[in-house]
Amino acid sequence: MSQVQLPIQFLPVTPGQPIPSMAMNEEGQIFMSQLDGDQIFLRMSPNRGGIWGEPITVTNATSPRAASIAFVGPTLFVAWTSSDGSHTLYYTFSDDDGRTFQPVTQVADVVTLDSPVIIGGAFASVIFTQPDGRTGIVTLPQF
Repeated sequence: MSQVQLPIQFLPVTPGQPIPSMAMNEEGQIFMSQLDGDQIFLRMSPNRGGIWGEPITVTNATSPRAASIAFVGPTLFVAWTSSDGSHTLYYTFSDDDGRTFQPVTQVADVVTLDSPVIIGGAFASVIFTQPDGRTGIVTLPQF
């Protein structure tokens, strides 16, 4: 087995917080989701994690657990579940690299025990686990 030593870049994450979700836009900027109490925010790095910008608020309205992020072309999607006991799945999106976000949308009939995983590419899909143990996937609408 071969071994490689790579430089480590430490992230501006508060100890005890979930591992952040990360996504890269078409220009090569890295975005990272984080939580601070009931708030989801993003940070952006223009140079592969060398420096990070100030936090950008996504939402503070839904008692979030860890958020998941992904790009579909130039659109940044953010999905999360609530930690208020309802385990409701929510999402929002931004068409301007996180400077502004559309209103938060609840995904009807989806209850998930785990933090969702969002996949980008040609479209945005969210994978989740229901209380009965089944794993589901929904495709988010693009506007």
